[in-house]
Amino acid sequence: MEKLQSRIVLSQVVTNLDLNRKWGEKFKEGQWPTELTYKLLKSQLIVSQLRSTRIIEIRVRNNDPTEAAIVANEIAKIYRDQRILRERDIESAGMEDRTGELRKAASASSKAPAVEIIDRAEPNLRPVKPHPLMKVLVPAAGLLAGVLGVVLLMLAVMRKDGSKKSPPSLSA
Repeated sequence: MEKLQSRIVLSQVVTNLDLNRKWGEKFKEGQWPTELTYKLLKSQLIVSQLRSTRIIEIRVRNNDPTEAAIVANEIAKIYRDQRILRERDIESAGMEDRTGELRKAASASSKAPAVEIIDRAEPNLRPVKPHPLMKVLVPAAGLLAGVLGVVLLMLAVMRKDGSKKSPPSLSA
């Protein structure tokens, strides 16, 4: 999972999708430096392993759901391609019979299942995060309910205190 989020993988995503230019234009700042684009991409990325499986889920949070899906798919593709190349390099080094360690690594890698993309990301049709108006209305409703509760509690206490007092008597 760490390799999916590595600079090597994410920098390749930035290059392949031309994110320096696209995101620079999106924010009306011209071409972005790769370091800034990398940091933004890394902050948008959520990688998790599904419980009791070897399946890794890649999520990308972005205001544009289509762009998020494209980026997630590109990350998976680049990781898969790099992993396949690395396994081939190890196997070819083992075939050349350079050292016993490389041969062991090659045999171990051939036993490991290859990286496979089992499901491509698709744009989410509705936002995952609440609408900005909801971010204001929900706390306001909670505040209103709290104030109303305090007022009702104060009224109840005032009535209770008022009923315990005896009416004043007139003495001559």
